[in-house]
Amino acid sequence: MKVLILAVVLTLVGCQQQNQQTQSNRHEVISYDYEFEIQNRISGKGFASAGMKVKCKVDIGQIDPDRKFMQTRSFEVFDYNGVYPWQTFIRSPKLTELFEREVKDVITFQHRNGHVEDIMAPAQISEFAFNILKGILNLHEYTLKIDQKNYNLRENGIEGKCNTTYFLRNSEKNDEFLVTKSKDLTDCDDMVLKVVGAAYAIPCKSCQQRNKNFQAASTYNYTFKDIQNGQRLLLEANSLEIRQFSPFNELNGGIALMEASQKMVFTGSQERLPVMPSDLKKFGSLAYNFKGELPALPIQLPKIKNREKEIEDVLQYLAGHSNEKFPIDGPIKFLELVQLFRTADDIDYFDTFFKRYSSQAAYRRVILDLIPAVGNPVAIRFLRNKMEHGELTNFEISHTLLVFFHFCNASQEVLDEAMIIVTDVLKGPESAYRRVITLGYGSLLNRYCSTSDVCPDKYLKPLTDFATKAAESSDIEGIVLALKFYGNVGHPAALKPIMKFIPNSASFIDVRIPTNAIMALRNIGSRDPVRIQGIALQIILNYKVNAEFRVLASMVLIESKPTLPLLMTLANSMLNEPSMQVENFVYTHLSAMAKFKSPNFHEMASASRVALKVLGRKIQQSAGYRFSRVFILGTFRESLMAAMGAKFVFIHKDGSMLPFIAIVGSRIDFLGHILFPLEVGITNTKLSDILDRVYGKDKDAKVPSDLSDLLKPFSDQQTAHGSFIGEGYIKMFGQEIMSGPFKTGMIREILQGYQGRTPFPLAQEFVDTLKNHNTLEWDKNLMSAEIHRAVPTCTGLPWQISLVHVCNTKLVGNVQLSITPEPTSQLTLPDMINSNFKLKTKLNLSILKDMILTMGIITPEMQAVLEESDKLAVNVPLNVDFTMNIKDKIFKVELPPCSQETDIFSQRLKTSAVTRNIEEAPASKSTPVLLPETMSNIIKQSFDSSSVEQDRRKEEPFSEIRSTEQIYSQKQSERHLDSIRQTVCFETCTFGCKVCFESANAYAGCILGDSLYNIIGEHVLKLTLKQDDTRAPIEKLQFTLQGGVQAAEAKVRLQMRKERSSSSEDSESSSDSSSSTAFLARGSDKNMNLKQARIVNEEGQQEHDQERYRDQKQPPEKRKKTLSSQLRRSSSSSSSSRSSSSSSSSSSRDSSSSDSSSDTRSKQHGKGKHQKYQNKKHNKNQSGNKRGRFDESKYSERPPTKYNEERERQRWTDLSPPRIRGLQWSMFSFKESYPNQEESSSSSSSSESSSSSSSSSSRRSSSSSSSSRRSSSSRSSSSSSSDSSQSQSENRRDDLIPYFTVVARALRSDNKDQGYNLSMYMDHESYNFHIKMIAKELAKTKWRACFDSQVLPYKFQSSIKWGKECRDYSIEMKASKGQVARHDALQMNMKWTKLPAFIREQVAWAVEYLPGIAYLSGFTAVYEKNPSRELMLRMIATTPYTTAMIFKIPGETFYRDSLCTPFILPVIPGAYYQPPQITSFNIIDFASWLAQGDQAVCEVGENRIVTFDGKIFNTTLKSQDCDLLVVQDCNKSVSYHPKFRIWTRKPDLELPREIHLDLNTVYIKVLPSLDAYIVLLNGKQVLVDKLMHEDSAAKIKIYRDNTTIAIEAPEHGLMNVTYDRTLLKVTVASRMKGHTCGLCGDNNGEQRNEGLMPNKELALNSIDYFRSWSSPDNCASEREPTSSESEKAETA
Repeated sequence: MKVLILAVVLTLVGCQQQNQQTQSNRHEVISYDYEFEIQNRISGKGFASAGMKVKCKVDIGQIDPDRKFMQTRSFEVFDYNGVYPWQTFIRSPKLTELFEREVKDVITFQHRNGHVEDIMAPAQISEFAFNILKGILNLHEYTLKIDQKNYNLRENGIEGKCNTTYFLRNSEKNDEFLVTKSKDLTDCDDMVLKVVGAAYAIPCKSCQQRNKNFQAASTYNYTFKDIQNGQRLLLEANSLEIRQFSPFNELNGGIALMEASQKMVFTGSQERLPVMPSDLKKFGSLAYNFKGELPALPIQLPKIKNREKEIEDVLQYLAGHSNEKFPIDGPIKFLELVQLFRTADDIDYFDTFFKRYSSQAAYRRVILDLIPAVGNPVAIRFLRNKMEHGELTNFEISHTLLVFFHFCNASQEVLDEAMIIVTDVLKGPESAYRRVITLGYGSLLNRYCSTSDVCPDKYLKPLTDFATKAAESSDIEGIVLALKFYGNVGHPAALKPIMKFIPNSASFIDVRIPTNAIMALRNIGSRDPVRIQGIALQIILNYKVNAEFRVLASMVLIESKPTLPLLMTLANSMLNEPSMQVENFVYTHLSAMAKFKSPNFHEMASASRVALKVLGRKIQQSAGYRFSRVFILGTFRESLMAAMGAKFVFIHKDGSMLPFIAIVGSRIDFLGHILFPLEVGITNTKLSDILDRVYGKDKDAKVPSDLSDLLKPFSDQQTAHGSFIGEGYIKMFGQEIMSGPFKTGMIREILQGYQGRTPFPLAQEFVDTLKNHNTLEWDKNLMSAEIHRAVPTCTGLPWQISLVHVCNTKLVGNVQLSITPEPTSQLTLPDMINSNFKLKTKLNLSILKDMILTMGIITPEMQAVLEESDKLAVNVPLNVDFTMNIKDKIFKVELPPCSQETDIFSQRLKTSAVTRNIEEAPASKSTPVLLPETMSNIIKQSFDSSSVEQDRRKEEPFSEIRSTEQIYSQKQSERHLDSIRQTVCFETCTFGCKVCFESANAYAGCILGDSLYNIIGEHVLKLTLKQDDTRAPIEKLQFTLQGGVQAAEAKVRLQMRKERSSSSEDSESSSDSSSSTAFLARGSDKNMNLKQARIVNEEGQQEHDQERYRDQKQPPEKRKKTLSSQLRRSSSSSSSSRSSSSSSSSSSRDSSSSDSSSDTRSKQHGKGKHQKYQNKKHNKNQSGNKRGRFDESKYSERPPTKYNEERERQRWTDLSPPRIRGLQWSMFSFKESYPNQEESSSSSSSSESSSSSSSSSSRRSSSSSSSSRRSSSSRSSSSSSSDSSQSQSENRRDDLIPYFTVVARALRSDNKDQGYNLSMYMDHESYNFHIKMIAKELAKTKWRACFDSQVLPYKFQSSIKWGKECRDYSIEMKASKGQVARHDALQMNMKWTKLPAFIREQVAWAVEYLPGIAYLSGFTAVYEKNPSRELMLRMIATTPYTTAMIFKIPGETFYRDSLCTPFILPVIPGAYYQPPQITSFNIIDFASWLAQGDQAVCEVGENRIVTFDGKIFNTTLKSQDCDLLVVQDCNKSVSYHPKFRIWTRKPDLELPREIHLDLNTVYIKVLPSLDAYIVLLNGKQVLVDKLMHEDSAAKIKIYRDNTTIAIEAPEHGLMNVTYDRTLLKVTVASRMKGHTCGLCGDNNGEQRNEGLMPNKELALNSIDYFRSWSSPDNCASEREPTSSESEKAETA
C-alpha cells in the first residue's frame, strides 16, 4: 500500500513539472542564422555570373499549441557580378535597406507533423517580402517516418506537390539524426509555373522526352536533435537547388545554370515574443503565387516619383523626333513607357494623354501603338470607349485590335471588353474590318482557353447566335466567317456548331461551307485528336461526299498524328478507294511523313512506313500533277535539336489542271515546341469554268483581240452562286489573321482597268497622295514578341526566362511626282502607258530592333540576370530620281554619288551578367559573360585536368579580383574587339563606291565546340557604304533598263570573228574556245537567229545532236530522209572533226568516251571511236589484273519507257551477270536521253494524219488549230537549210534585237564614259529555254563577258566567258540524263580553258581537302591521268535502291559503289495530249492557255481509241457493226437529260462510219460517201455550196473542207468535233471534267477507271467494254438492205 501511494505522488509531481515545462516552451523563441545565395551563370568556369546573397536572423516561436510565428531581422545583402568563381560578393547598402524595410512583418503559420499550412500575414505585406518568407518556411516542410530509413512520396513545397525521396541515417551523436530529401522539380502535381506569350506553341512530348530543355532538382539536408518528451529540435538545414536551361542538345549544346542554396543554423533560444499584428489575413498554403498577370519586363528598373510626369517625358522623347531619325535607344524607351502604363494600377493614363495629344499625329501614333503593347484591361477599355464615341478611324481600330488580340494577356477582364466590341462589330455589314476583328477575337479566345478543358459558353455565344442567323438567312459570308472563328478558337467546345456544317453527302449550298468546316477541325485536332480522327475518318469513308472534301478530311486526319492502327485502317480503305484524288493524296502525304526526321514525327514516320507497305499493293508511285498531292521539305539538326519544314498541299477536283485548294505552310520545332509561323491558302472554285466560258464563245478567232469577251462572264452576277470565284487566307502561328473572297466584281474592275475603260482607284489615290503631300512621315512601334517563363526557387524569389522583341520603323522625307502629259481626268491604264513619270525622293528609311533575352531573378525590386541583348539598326537613304516610260520601255534610276560614309546595317549582340535594383536606379552593374582576360584560361580548362591542385593554381591569378570595376571596362572590351575585328571591302571603282563588311566575334564556341557558346559573348556586324576615290569627278550614278526597240540602241554588238592563226597564243585560245563551245548544243531552228549570234562559230557535232533531238519528233518517213542526209554529211565531215579534236582526245585518254561529246557525234563515228577505246581497255585488262572483258553490246542503249514494276524488276534481273563494280563504270560511254523516244514512233502516224486532215479547218477549230499551227511552224522551221539561214543571219547580225539592255554608268563632270552595258537575249519554246547575256565595259570596247545557258528536257548546259572578245577565260558546264550500260545515269561535266589567278588559288585550296572528304564519305581514290581542265561527276542507278558514283578531277578519280540513297532522275512526261504552250506573256493569251489546259481530247479510230484521260485501247472497230456511243453528257441525277450525245453508226461494212450528234434541239448527221460529205441538220442538208454554216439559235457552227468536217458547240460543252472518215476527234470543255461517259471515258483524270461500263463496273477486256456501249438493236448486219441515207440525200 505504501508503494502504491508513493507511485501516485511521484506521478502527480511529474505531471505538474511537465505542465510547467509546456507553459515555458510555449513562450520560447528559437533563433536561427539564415542565409541564401543565388547564382545565374553558364556551365563551366571563366564566365561572368550574376547573383546575390542575403543574410539575416530568423525567430520562430509557438503562440498556440498548433500555431507558430516567424519574423526576420538584421538583414545584410550582397550582390555578385563578375567572373565565376573568382569574383567575391560585394555588400550592397541599398539592397540591405530595401530588405530591412520590406521584409519586417510577422507572419503566422500552422505546423503539424512537419507540414506548413494556413499561412497568415498582414494584408499590406508586399509580394516580394511574402515570397522571401515562404522560402524560409519551405525549409520547415518535411515528412519524417522514423520507422523507415528510405521512402518515397509526393510532398508539398513552394514549387508544388513534387516527387520526393527521403533517406534517414544516424549521426555521430546519440541524440541527433540526419535526414536527406531530394526533389524532382519537373515531376510535380499542380506545378507552380507561369508561361506568358507562348499559347500558339504546341508542346511536343516526344521532343521533350528526347531532350530536356528545362531540368530542375533540389536536395535538402536536415540535422534534428531529440529533446525531452519526444520533441525534436531542428539544428541545421541546408538546401541546394539547380535549374538548368539547355536551348539546344543538352549533351553538347551548352547549359545555362541557376544555383540557389539555403542554410539555416540554430543559434539559441529566448523567451521574448514580438508584438503580433491584429490585421492578419489568410494567404493559404506554402505554394508560390504569382500575383501579377504579366511578369516584370527585363529592362532598367525605374524609381517612380511622379508617374504622369515620367510618362509625359518619355512620350515627348519618342514623338519629338518627327523629322529626324528615331533615337537609337527609342525601342528601350518604348519598353519603359509600356512598363509605366502597366504598373499604373487602374488609372487610365491613356485617356489623359489622348485628350492632350490626339490632334498631333506623332503623339497619336505612339499612343495607339502603346495599346496592344500594354495589353491590359485598361487599354482595351480605353479603345472601346473611343470606338463608341467615333474618335478613331476604322483603319486605326482594325490594325490596333489586330495586334492587341494576338499579343495581349488573355485575362477574363480583357475578354469581357472584347466580347462587347465583337458583338457590336457583327451588327455591321460584311467587310474586311468585320473579318479582321472577328478572327482576332477567336485568337484571343484560343489563348484564354488553351490552359483549360472548359471554354465558357458566354464568350462563344455572340458567334453562335450570328452563325444561326446566317444559316437561317442563307448568308454564306456569315457562315464562313463563323466557321473561321471556330477554327481559330481551336477548342473542343467549338466542335458542336462546326458539326452542323460537316458534309455528309454531295449536296451543299456553297463549296466554301464544307471546305471551311473541315478546315476548322485542324486546330481542334491538336487539343482532342481522338475525336477529330473519328470525324475525319467518317468523312473519308463516306463515298457520297465529294472527293475534294474527303481529301481535306484525310489531311486533317494525318495532321492529327494518328496511331498505327488508325493509319492501317486508312491505308486499307485506300485499297478500295474509288477516287484516285483521295488515294494519291493519302499516298503522297504518308510518303512525305515517312521521310521526316523531326523527333515529333518519329512514331508517325514509323507508322507511315508500315502503312505504305499496305498501300504499296495498289500504288507504286505518285500520279501526275492533276491529282491531289503533298510535298514536305524539312531538315533536322541534332546538335540544335531543332527542325524546319515547309509543306505544300495541292488538292485538285476532277483532274483539273488548276488546283481546287493550294496551301503553303511552314513549321519550326524548337525548345520542345512546334510553331507554324506562316501559312497561305487559296481556294479556286469557278475560275476554270469562267475561263472556259470565255474561251468557248462563238467567235472565229480563238483568242479575242480585246477583253470584251473576257469581261462578259465577270459581269454576270449569276455566275456560280453569285459573284464568288475563290478565296484566300493568311495564317500566322496557326491563327487565321486575314481572309477574303475573290469576287467577279474584283476581277471585272481589274480587267476593265487593264483595258483602259475605268481608272485605277488605288493608283489615282497614290498619285494624289504624292502630289498633295510632298512631306512623308510614318513610323510604327511594335512589340512583336513577349514571352516569359517563371518558376519559383527555394529562396522564394522567381527564376524567369524572358524574351522581348520591340522594333521601330520610320520613313521620313520629301517626294515629288510629275506626269507628262498631265492626265485630264482619272488615271487610266492608257494614261499610265503613254505618260512619262518622274519621281524624285529624298527619304530615309530607318529600322531599329532590340531583342532582349534574359535568364535569372527578375522582380519589380531587383534583378540578377544573364542578359543577351541584340540591337539591330538599318539606315537606308532613298535619294532616288526615277523616270519611267512604259510605252518606250525605258526605266531609269539616278542615285547620288557615294560622297558620305553611311552605315546601312549594323548589329551588335552582347551577353552580359547584369545586376540592378530599384534603390540604385538607374545605375546597374554589367559584366560581359566572356571577358578577354578569361579566354586564355578557358583554353587551359579545355586541355588541363581538373585536379584540386590545378584548380587552386588557376585561382591564384584572380585572387586579387574583388569588383567588377577592377576587371572590366567598356574601353577594354572595345580594344579587344578592335584586335579581332575583320574588315572586308568590295570596291567598285567604276561607280566610286566601296562596300565594307566589318565583323568582330568574341565567343567560346570555337574552343568548346558547343552551340550555346557560339551565341554568348559579343558579336558585331556592320555594313558600310563609303566613297572609294575622292578624286573621281562623279556627279551621279545612273541605271537604265531599256526593252524592245529601245534596247537595240544601247545593245552590245555581237561581232562574229574568225579564228586567227597569226600567233600561237591566239591560235591556242581560239582552239580552246572552239572545243569548249562544242560543249553547247544549238536548240531548235526556231531559235536560229540567237544561236548564230555566238562569239565563236559552232560547227560539227552540235548539229548532229540537235538534229537527233528533232528527229524524235518527226514522222518515220521524214526521219529516214533526215537520217540518210545526216549520215552523208557526217561521213564527209568526220575526218575534219576527228583531226580537230585529236589533240584534246589524246590528252584526255578515256574521257572522250565518258564526256558529253560522244552524244553529239554521228553514230558511225561514235561507234568507231568507242571500239578503238574498248580494244585498248581489253588489252590492258588481259595484261594486268585479269579482269574480265566487258562487252558493251550487252548493255546497248534502250529508250526510256513508262514505269512498270514487273518490267523494271526484270530489267534489273537481266543486268545482274556480269556484275559491274567501282571504276569499271567509267569504261562505258554515257549516252544521253531525248524526250519522246518511245512514243514518237507510235503516235506520229496518227497525229500526223489527224493534223493534216484538219489543217484546212484549223483556223476555226479549238484544239486542232493550235496543234496544226505548232506542227506547221516546226516543219517550216526544220525544212529551211542551214546554209541559207547562215547567210541570212550574217546579213542581219547587227539587227538582232535583245530582250532588254541594262546600262549602269557613273556620270562624270569630264563627260568620260564609265560604266557597264548588259544585253540579254532570250528565246523559249516547248521544253527548250535559251538565254544569252553579254556585258561590256563602256570605257573598253574590246572587253566582254558572255553568259550562255540552255535548258532542254534531259539536259542543262551553260557557259561563261570573259576577256577580250570573250576569249581570255571560259568555264563551261553541262548536266544531262542518259544511260550507262542500260542503267539510268546522270552526268555533270565542267571544263575550262584559262582561269584568273584568284580563282585558281581558291580551287587549289578546295582540292586539297577533297581526298580527306572523300575518305570520310567512303570513296576510294585512284590516281589517273585525267584531263587537266575538266571535272566529271557521274551517278548511275545500279539497282532501284542503290547508286554508284564516279568523280574525276585532274590527276585523281574517286568512286564508290552501292550508295544507299538512290537519286531520282528528272523526267519530263510525254503525255499523249499536251496542253498548248504559252508563247507570250499577255493576259489574254494566259487566260486562253488556262482555259485550254483542262480541255480533254478523245480520239476514236478504226484501230485505236484514246480516251479523255489518255487510256489507249488498241483494237479494231471494223467488226463492230452496231451503233457505238462515243460520248455523252452524264450526271448522277436520274432525271437529268444529257446536253449532248455522240455515237457512230456503220451503215455498211464497206463504207466509213456515220457520225450522229444529238444536242436536244438540234440533230446532226455526218454521212460520208466515197468522195464527199453530206451533213444533215435536223434532216436538212447544209454545207451544199458553202464552207461554213452557223445556227445562231442553237449556238453551233459547222465547217467543212475536202477532207474534214468540224463542228463547234461550246455552249453545249463541245469545243470541237472533227471527222475525216477514219478518225473522230472530240474535244470537250473543261467544265465537263468528270461529267462524261461512253467510249471516251468519264474524263476525271484517272486512267484506272477507264473501261467503266454503264452498270458502273469495269470491263474485263476491251471487247466487253465496246459491247457495253454498243446498241445491239441497231447493227448493220441486222438491218434490211435498203438505200443509205447518203443516197437519199443525194437523190433529194
